Amino acid sequence: MEILRVAPGRLTQRQLRAVTQILHNGGSIVYPTDTTYGIGCDATNPDAVKNVFAIKHRPADKQMSVMVSGISMARRCCQWNARAQSLASQWWPGALTIVLKQKIGRGTVGVRMPNHDLALQIAKAYHKPIITTSANISGESPCYSIPSFLSQVKRQRSTALPDLLINAGSLPRRQPSTVVDVRKHPKIIRNGSVRIVI
Repeated sequence: MEILRVAPGRLTQRQLRAVTQILHNGGSIVYPTDTTYGIGCDATNPDAVKNVFAIKHRPADKQMSVMVSGISMARRCCQWNARAQSLASQWWPGALTIVLKQKIGRGTVGVRMPNHDLALQIAKAYHKPIITTSANISGESPCYSIPSFLSQVKRQRSTALPDLLINAGSLPRRQPSTVVDVRKHPKIIRNGSVRIVI
């Protein structure tokens, strides 16, 4: 498990290439977002996703959202509709997760475009959706710093670990993203940083 210390703003091109290579190779990263630190991997790689579940000690029947670089990427992984377009146009980039039917398959997927330069830099460079789930052990508090994440991992004595921790310092304590299901009639699944009236 490697720790990469970076300025709060952006990764250098060399650092960015290293991060995307880890994702390409099926690895996982911990990275800052506009809410908390998140754990990510290539959302199209089942083994990588399984490992993120193991890192978080998360039950396999609980879904995880994906980070996208914009609406065009979201359209490629879910059945986009007018309600999603309206919400994304108003709130993206930002702390809003939109739940829709998967493009392929019968399940659903939550898509989000965070308002964080470093996270978006990774999403745009990788060209594929990236798992975005809070970097904490299931049932524990969200992590706003790398030391707090490491503390949780140590207490759990986890054997599954992320490949890279991107340490951009302590994040402001913010609420998680608001989650809205827009498959049919819009429904708020979780109230969070974005206040939406349905």
